[in-house]
Amino acid sequence: MESLFEVETVYTKDVLRNVFKQHYKHIQSMVRNIYLIFGCVFMLNALLRIISINIEGIAVLIIFSLLSIFFFLMYYIGHLFTFKASYKNTMVFNPTGETTIYFYDDRLISNTPLSSLTVFYTQITKAVETNDLYILAFESIQILFAEKAKFVKGNPEELGKVLRNTVRDYKYEVK
Repeated sequence: MESLFEVETVYTKDVLRNVFKQHYKHIQSMVRNIYLIFGCVFMLNALLRIISINIEGIAVLIIFSLLSIFFFLMYYIGHLFTFKASYKNTMVFNPTGETTIYFYDDRLISNTPLSSLTVFYTQITKAVETNDLYILAFESIQILFAEKAKFVKGNPEELGKVLRNTVRDYKYEVK
């Protein structure tokens, strides 16, 4: 069976950093929202502590302020905390960074020099299309991505149509 689309990508730090940023923004939006809620709750508590300033209140104010800063940082740049470890893991399983993804009618196959992975479209839990890539999430924490500029067969817009029709949670985030 011949593939409908093919994407050849080399995983570099810059490419993976962009993917992690987009993944964090779009796929892990619930986690980000929890960080935002906690940040707001702690900030509100810190502001309420300002009203009743005393020695104990200052300590609590400082703790709540630091916690709110931490949660706001996690909301905006949380992806950077996991990027380095994930990049190292990716390079262990794929030292050259070379990956080719073949898209068929009902599945995709991702090949690296050391491994091959088959994912049926029904296994994809979420797909996000951004300006420059497709992010495909499956098995809750695993992701694959296809850079639009790296298609060697087929065109990215047609892949978007296939994914829209086969993935139950598809987001179109192109601006």
